[in-house]
Amino acid sequence: MGRNLFTKVKVRYYFELALPAVLTLIYGYMMWRNVLSPLYLEPIPNCVLLFVLFGSMMLMYSLLCGTIEILLKRIRPDNHLLSWKYMLLYSLIAALIVGVLAGVLEIIYEIQFKGDVLRKPDELVYVIDDSGSMYGNDPQNYRLSSVSEINNNLRNGARVGLVRFDDKILFDSSIQEMDAKYKNYINGNLNVISGGGTDIDIALKRAVMMYQEEEAGVRGGNSKILLLTDGMSNIPVDESYILSECNKLGVSIDVISLGSKTDSGFIRRITKGSGGHICKVPSDYYINAAYKILIGERVNRCLLVPVILVDDHRVLLGIMQFIFLSLIGIAMHLLVTYMFMYKPYINRQLKHFWKLVLIASLGMVISDSSFFWIFIMIALFLIPLFDGRVIKKKRQFKLPRLQLFKEREDTGMVDQGLYFDSGFDVDDGIEVSDGFYL
Repeated sequence: MGRNLFTKVKVRYYFELALPAVLTLIYGYMMWRNVLSPLYLEPIPNCVLLFVLFGSMMLMYSLLCGTIEILLKRIRPDNHLLSWKYMLLYSLIAALIVGVLAGVLEIIYEIQFKGDVLRKPDELVYVIDDSGSMYGNDPQNYRLSSVSEINNNLRNGARVGLVRFDDKILFDSSIQEMDAKYKNYINGNLNVISGGGTDIDIALKRAVMMYQEEEAGVRGGNSKILLLTDGMSNIPVDESYILSECNKLGVSIDVISLGSKTDSGFIRRITKGSGGHICKVPSDYYINAAYKILIGERVNRCLLVPVILVDDHRVLLGIMQFIFLSLIGIAMHLLVTYMFMYKPYINRQLKHFWKLVLIASLGMVISDSSFFWIFIMIALFLIPLFDGRVIKKKRQFKLPRLQLFKEREDTGMVDQGLYFDSGFDVDDGIEVSDGFYL
């Protein structure tokens, strides 16, 4: 009976702890995926996005924890209940600390390296994979809808071509100067007609042929082929021919690698051999950002966005991301621990929570900040490990005892003799004796 009661109390106790974490987890994930991440590369600074996300998560988590403390009337270390005034004050301070910390670390993470600003192309041929796997990897067709937006940002006089392919050429348009008429023509042919296999060889050869067909002297100073693919070619790619022709024509090949099933060896060879770059994109949400980076806009990094441009600084940025996210997670754990928990029970939290924070940060780096790992990271940042908080309740018990001397209350004198005390009550720590003399 006693053991079952203890188990029920403990289950209820951990449910009360987990409830704020679960609600904050759902809020934080939906806030980032649906509200804040779409603002990436917008005029709003990324440090503001991180301040809002982690600051509001900390505020929500601490408010929920504090509300439960108050409603369940748990005793605090000074034997007083937590008040609404102090709970609100603690929560606001914690939110401000975490938000500012996240914003400052984001600013440091965005420090620019040499090569972070790419030159906008004078000529560009989009080579877009429309194979059947794109239905799963890019269900919203961002690879197509982003093209018209990108074209609006190209410099005046820029020349553009387009190749769409699966296991054959679905649509191609030769390189022409981007004016309103040609832009409408390109946009009108971005309807989705995908569904076949993947033949990267035929697509790249068609893009090379477009450059070969140009008149001498038309080509600008910066010519690119931009390949977006989510898989491996079903047909072997004639790399030596493609690289040889690109080097003759002065054309570099950039690649947007979507998902985890692309041929990384092939991609590295054709980009390195032609002087191009790779954008590795784990989620379709960041296709637009990859386009913008590769057509020459500033590399705008963010702690919760993949290190999109694969370059010499990738290892350093991964280390920075790991350290900075760990600091944010540690701050969130420590603040809520010291705000609401008994000092004797903080030790268990301090002993274990850092392991979860490090796992969360490392997972984010390895997964290139995929949305799945953002969800896991938030969960590990919030998971409660507290144990043993005392719920206020009255206990009464009797302990018989013998007393040889008893001070008389009326005279203050000590009477000799044997005094039998039938026991004492403990009511919130106050002893009440009940006995008689022999």
